[in-house]
Amino acid sequence: MRRLGDENLDTTVLSDAMLLIRKDLTEPDAMDIEGYYKFMASLPLSNDVQFIKDNYDPSTVILTQAELKTIRERNEW
Repeated sequence: MRRLGDENLDTTVLSDAMLLIRKDLTEPDAMDIEGYYKFMASLPLSNDVQFIKDNYDPSTVILTQAELKTIRERNEW
């Protein structure tokens, strides 16, 4: 499968994007987003959380059932 993206891992395919999805499928709030940033910063990887904050704005998207199914299968949940 070909994934569309660039050197910053930007993508036009929602199922390939970095998504915050709550288990109850309600929209994440500011606390969820900040919690995710803190989680990313705590990982033992090179996570430039400030770059993400500086260059990307959280946005609400609506996934199709097929996209949600792909994400659930990929992430085993």
